[in-house]
Amino acid sequence: TVRKALEYMNTHFGASLSETAQYCNISAGYLSGIIKKYCGTTFIEIATTIRLKRAEKLLADTDMSVSQIAWNCGYNNLSHFLRVFKKETGCTPKEYRKKNKK
Repeated sequence: TVRKALEYMNTHFGASLSETAQYCNISAGYLSGIIKKYCGTTFIEIATTIRLKRAEKLLADTDMSVSQIAWNCGYNNLSHFLRVFKKETGCTPKEYRKKNKK
């Protein structure tokens, strides 16, 4: 079940806990608990990691705007995306792109 949830999260970047649980045919509370038990971290932390890895790839490999990338990675609020990205990577998306553009 955890593997199924993680696969879903890796293809549906904006999926919520309840959407992922529904896909797995279990309750959101149960999914949250088994993810914490087997992965040692929370659903939100895993979702954030998946989203930011995708954002990093898109920043390095494409010319998409930062707002398009935020939307593509499941963030509906650009300022929230910018805040989370800087907190986790230590730089803004534009700075990241400048350092990592292929």
